[in-house]
Amino acid sequence: MTKVDGRRIDTCMEELEADRAVAVKRAYVEGLSYQELAAQFGVPLDTMRTWLRRSS
Repeated sequence: MTKVDGRRIDTCMEELEADRAVAVKRAYVEGLSYQELAAQFGVPLDTMRTWLRRSS
């Protein structure tokens, strides 16, 4: 990944609602599962799937 790519990702993450950005980071950087994230954020599993799908 280049610096330009990193900046693009940062810009996209800034456009997300804060909780969605944290969920994306935890899913794709830290490797947490949908189920773990749903429990952490107190939302149903399908809601977490939707958050991540729409944020990608």
